[in-house]
Amino acid sequence: MLHFLRFLMNNYKVFFSIFLILFITSATLYPTVKNGFTNWDDPQYVIDNLSIRKLSMENIRSIFVVLDPNRSFVKSLYTPLTLMSYAIEYHFFGLNPYAYHMTNFVLHLLNCIILFYLFLLLTGNIHVSLIISIFFGIHPLHVESVAWIAERKDVLYSFFFLLTLLYYVLYRKSNINLYYYISLVLFFLSLLAKPMGITLPLILFFFDYTFFNRNFKKNTVIEKIPYFIIMFIFVYIMVILILDNGKVNKITLYKFNIFYPFYGLVFYLWKFLLPVKLAVIYPIPTGNKLPLIYILSPAIIIILISLIIVSGRYTKKIIFGSFFFFITILPVIKFIPVPPGITADRYTYIPYIGLFYLLGEGFSCLYKKNICSKPFLITILTIITGLMSILSWNRCHVWKDSLTLWNDTLHNYPSSLAYLNRGIAYADRGESDRALNDFIKTIELEPDYGEAYINRGNIYVIKGEFDKAINDFNRALYLKNDSVEACNNLGLIYDYKQEYEKALDYFTRAIEINKMNGGTYINRGNIYYKTGDYDRAVADYSTALTIDPDLIQAYINRAICYNSTGKYDRAIDDYNQVIKRDPVYIKAYLNRGIIYGIQKYYKESINDFTQVLMIEPDNKDALYNRGITYFNMGEYEKANSDIQKLQSLKYKLDQQLLDDLKKAL
Repeated sequence: MLHFLRFLMNNYKVFFSIFLILFITSATLYPTVKNGFTNWDDPQYVIDNLSIRKLSMENIRSIFVVLDPNRSFVKSLYTPLTLMSYAIEYHFFGLNPYAYHMTNFVLHLLNCIILFYLFLLLTGNIHVSLIISIFFGIHPLHVESVAWIAERKDVLYSFFFLLTLLYYVLYRKSNINLYYYISLVLFFLSLLAKPMGITLPLILFFFDYTFFNRNFKKNTVIEKIPYFIIMFIFVYIMVILILDNGKVNKITLYKFNIFYPFYGLVFYLWKFLLPVKLAVIYPIPTGNKLPLIYILSPAIIIILISLIIVSGRYTKKIIFGSFFFFITILPVIKFIPVPPGITADRYTYIPYIGLFYLLGEGFSCLYKKNICSKPFLITILTIITGLMSILSWNRCHVWKDSLTLWNDTLHNYPSSLAYLNRGIAYADRGESDRALNDFIKTIELEPDYGEAYINRGNIYVIKGEFDKAINDFNRALYLKNDSVEACNNLGLIYDYKQEYEKALDYFTRAIEINKMNGGTYINRGNIYYKTGDYDRAVADYSTALTIDPDLIQAYINRAICYNSTGKYDRAIDDYNQVIKRDPVYIKAYLNRGIIYGIQKYYKESINDFTQVLMIEPDNKDALYNRGITYFNMGEYEKANSDIQKLQSLKYKLDQQLLDDLKKAL
């Protein structure tokens, strides 16, 4: 990139263009940085993803091994480089959404700059390159890829995808073999971030044909073989994951329809021109009769392709821009409408580059040939840029949080999935009644939606309507007999009702379905503890900690078991682990202090109770236990001070204790 930096410093027009790209894109999309997490895949990829919690060799292996059973997130998509970026962020910033959003934002800005330099090398036209980069940066359909933390995949794979193209162009212009090998490595990294870039080898042929006047000769093809080898490796990986996760069986539930892919193409072309009424989910048509636009779509696409072919006789540029779009969009063109939909904004992140190129060349042609006055063209371009920026800026605020996201989705395209997710957002905010209404609406729209029954059951539990909750969880199990959450929730209800055998059965069933859920082991361990089976309880808590060493509740519960069986040193070790992870965890200090007192380690006991009182000065349990410990140490004045404070807090004290203390004083 030294070549680029030297070029930048020696060309003020390029410098100003890059400044303009960064300014407009930043001003438009910076609101995304201030957004929070959403409940749309962010929990699976980041918030609840155990694979990113530590930068250990075990976790890294889990991320990169294709069929690793220990991977604790979505297993049907191979995106190890994206997950590694999350792991690095978690290591330094925890679950601060600002860090994750900032990474997406910066990657997007870098993509804009790389794109500008790429097309500047290809076309030598700074105006075309500027138009491509600005519209790439601010187009409303690109907001989803930038604003959605879980879609880090798009901006990251595109970063390496565009660098691959850039180094290939540098190789073609300089014949320096190093650039060729660098492009191969970058292509590999792109696919590690997201396999969407598998079409790149085909794009290289169009680069050769359009910009280097290279036809499909033997040397041209041989040169691309390593790219195709890398491509087929990742296609093979994708097939393995699809088969392993049973997606083929799921896909067969939906009917093949030739109209869907044509509609998808028409949809993306229309949204390119008029990016309004956007949504995170676009509904799949229901019923036997398709909307008219689906029926007309094949004819529209055939006419467009015919026009492209005819126009291509006069200019390669139209061929390149058009087929760049069509080829790169192919991996996400759906013949089978697998939910949540046929189309999505994020699928356009790279494909729209082809259309931006056509737009840039079109304006350049009008500008050079004086078909329209230059002030008029600049005015039109400025207006379009302003409108796009406003639309994208507004779209950024839609992604503020889960509630804003699903309110917007339901406003434009009501669906069962949108109601479900809004209900979850309401539940997370403690708005149970609103959540319940959304879950009921979800079930009305889709009576066999198992997840809706689980979430409605959770609300019934909060409301204390356990019989209704049990019915909903059982319904969820009927619809999906491998639902860990339904089994776990039924176990918790029966635990609350003290029907421990039933609780044990459901927790065991949940573990048989998913052996990597630490929370379920804790729940079953609690049942073993309550029924006096301490050894099994300890075993379950220990298993939970092997899955996730940061499960504080597992340490606490195991320590209680150890305390109950007189294994005080082990209990203290567990409380030490809790305090190491959470230095203000009051219960750990209290319990450890009590154990120290039992062992007559009074000084350590006093330190723990004092630590609690530094965190919470009026903690009655700490005052009581410290007072008793001082009494046992013979420091009656200090004991009396704690007892008096307890009395001022209206704590009911044993009269015998008061009498003994009075005598001692």
